[in-house]
Amino acid sequence: MRFDELIFWDQVAKAYAEPVVHLANWLNPFQNQYQPIGPRISDDCWSESFLNSFQNQCVFLGFHGDDYENGKLQAELERYHIFFTGSGSQASQRAFKKAIAKQLVQQSGGLVAESILFTIEHNQESVQQALHAFWQKVGAFVLKPNASGSSYGLNFIFNSDQIPKTVQWLYQHFEHQAFLAEAFVQGRELTVGVIENIDRQTLPLCPSEVVLDF
Repeated sequence: MRFDELIFWDQVAKAYAEPVVHLANWLNPFQNQYQPIGPRISDDCWSESFLNSFQNQCVFLGFHGDDYENGKLQAELERYHIFFTGSGSQASQRAFKKAIAKQLVQQSGGLVAESILFTIEHNQESVQQALHAFWQKVGAFVLKPNASGSSYGLNFIFNSDQIPKTVQWLYQHFEHQAFLAEAFVQGRELTVGVIENIDRQTLPLCPSEVVLDF
């Protein structure tokens, strides 16, 4: 790979060598699908031959999506002894699953909102009963997938009358998935990245405010 090229890994695990300037001009990636213009260099990015091609290199990861954030890709890179940026497989897996991440924060002395974990595979009536009981305990709450990002599947419950219709919607779109119901906290949402230096010290980066417009 040249320094003026980046590897684009598409949704079906095919890889293309793309000009940096072309990728940099890709606007609204959540709405517009990227159209590669460079040569295809692999038909299976998960293959041993493709991953082995990065031996003795450091891979700068710029991925988004379940298998690329939940530790699966990181575990494969570790298995092939390939250096890469970002968190390792264990930290990625723990951070991606909200209930585990909350438990670790709480164990470290951090404050977390009260929550319950449930799976969209029990009958709808039992889920509704559990959420009504949670509403009576904490009031307004937020529903979100236990393992997903970008506010996908997020629902705000400000009135108990919303629960039946919301549960029905969950069963239509997220069957067999784990969901977290978490007490609603009024305020601004900030994201703070953390890096680790060569001496294994953790350093917080400047915070950024999360503003959703969709």
